[in-house]
Amino acid sequence: MPPPALPAVPGSRAATAAEPAKRPRPRRDTGPAEKPPAGRPEPERPAGPESEPPARPVPTPAEVFPPRRRPAPAPPQRPEEGRSAG
Repeated sequence: MPPPALPAVPGSRAATAAEPAKRPRPRRDTGPAEKPPAGRPEPERPAGPESEPPARPVPTPAEVFPPRRRPAPAPPQRPEEGRSAG
């Protein structure tokens, strides 16, 4: 007489074989990578130098990265009194 069958442990091979095969969830189409900005669409500007806004001057590296101030040098340390230097 065979021993009684034990219930399958969840996650085991026997349990996964007994479960019906799960179909993979279809991926949602997220659309194009670039989405148009929300709100009213920007009006089309005619092409030409007179329609372009004036160009901003390019900042120099010194303006973008100002020089760092170095901290003041530490005062020289005096050996504590009562201790020998040797």
